[in-house]
Amino acid sequence: MITSSTTTKSNLLSTSDLPALRSLAEAHLDAEIGFVSNREFVELGNPLKWNLAEIKSWRALLRGGEKATIAEETEISRLCETGLLTASQEVVLFRTMNQLKYGANVLRSRLSAKRPAKRTVETISAFLEEAEVIRNHIVSANVRLVIAIVKRLTGPQHNFDEFVSDGTLSLMQVVEKFDFDRGFRFSTYAYRAITRTVYRKMANLHKQESRVMTTSDDMLMDVPNRLELSLSETTWSNLRGLLGQFLNKLDAREQVIIHARYALGDTSKSQTFQSLADSLGVSKERVRQLERRAVKKLQALASKVDLDCYVEAATA
Repeated sequence: MITSSTTTKSNLLSTSDLPALRSLAEAHLDAEIGFVSNREFVELGNPLKWNLAEIKSWRALLRGGEKATIAEETEISRLCETGLLTASQEVVLFRTMNQLKYGANVLRSRLSAKRPAKRTVETISAFLEEAEVIRNHIVSANVRLVIAIVKRLTGPQHNFDEFVSDGTLSLMQVVEKFDFDRGFRFSTYAYRAITRTVYRKMANLHKQESRVMTTSDDMLMDVPNRLELSLSETTWSNLRGLLGQFLNKLDAREQVIIHARYALGDTSKSQTFQSLADSLGVSKERVRQLERRAVKKLQALASKVDLDCYVEAATA
């Protein structure tokens, strides 16, 4: 229990313990303590007089809270086991967490790096540890919000676990910034931030996929560019036959897409993803996936053949 504000010599560690105390004090001095300030905190007086046992009474308010109902027992469902928070519970948790960090920051400003008071250092540590417990509980109670957003915005082509991970990281960040005194629920504030994170990740993935597809296109179209224009008709015929063998390794839809996208065979003009999607009866994104899969197959087949040696043999 932290109740006294008197700092005496008994509060200082012995000489042998002083290096460890200084090290902990320096760690507190170097670390930034972020919190959302509130006028109530100033009125609480000296943080060394605060009763930590009383502050921890927030835990009793969470007993009997609403539990998550999830049909399947999965790794994701286990993340949602923490009970939902009521509006009043939410206010208590955010107020207590920020009060503790405010108190730790006040005490931190009084620390002496050369001769730190033991109880001051210990109190800062205790406040920050309890604040972290509260933060983790708030995050756990709101993970289901992240999952709901990711499920709504992503599709089967996306890595669900990665989006949940990024969304949870965004959730942890907004917990640190939420002002409980503004009168609205945390989920309203968090929803916007998590949604932005998911959309931003989707945009980045699409950019990466576009770069990969451009590289794949260049590699595929680079095959004729590597050959001399003076090659004999026999050589060209052999190479066309080799490409035909590669294409025959693809399934029917992949062959149609590669022929259409790269204007092979009787096709004189490449087709768009949308036109192929309409003709095949699938989504444009599915056509993109099939093309990517087909190109990877062709790359794998081509990697097993030394085209330069093949041309030399054909022209010998």
